[in-house]
Amino acid sequence: MKNTINQWFFKGFSLVLLGILATNISAQHYKNLSQEEKEQKSIAIINEADAFVLGTMVSSKPFYGKDGKTIHTKTKIKVKHWYKGEGKRVIYVVRKGGVIGTDNQSISHRSGPRHLHKEYFMLLKKDKNYRFMSETKATFARYSDSRYDDFKIIAFYGMKFDSIDSFHKFIMNLNDIKLPNKKRRWFSKSAQ
Repeated sequence: MKNTINQWFFKGFSLVLLGILATNISAQHYKNLSQEEKEQKSIAIINEADAFVLGTMVSSKPFYGKDGKTIHTKTKIKVKHWYKGEGKRVIYVVRKGGVIGTDNQSISHRSGPRHLHKEYFMLLKKDKNYRFMSETKATFARYSDSRYDDFKIIAFYGMKFDSIDSFHKFIMNLNDIKLPNKKRRWFSKSAQ
């Protein structure tokens, strides 16, 4: 019994350590890119996206897929603005992984928007359903959530912007981008 507990502890500790290492390597990878490389990669991934939205994840619900074994999670997103593409004010993103009862099929190294009721800028692909371009930080952006951050928005590939206007200036000339109407007051509760 003692050997089994030690083995489980070691496995759990190893998974946590691996997760931290993978996150740090990913973050370091972006930090090692020059500003020009970050811009080029960001432009390429925005142009590749089928949709680019500012939205809030309002709920998520796990379910078993067609095979009856694999868990997927369907996340409801309230869209505030469609930068690229067109659609409804509420969309659903389906991701592999989730928890149903004691069946935990969470993907431990997943990056991407995770917090409900927080605004994110998201790059999406659309097949039958919407999905994130990838499970990396390169495909979403967010407002600062701390007064100690050195940015107002941290975006694709770790690019930092000091205002929504500078973010808009960067994306305004990319393929099929539609900026919010200036007549409407443009600011976010998250950005205040």
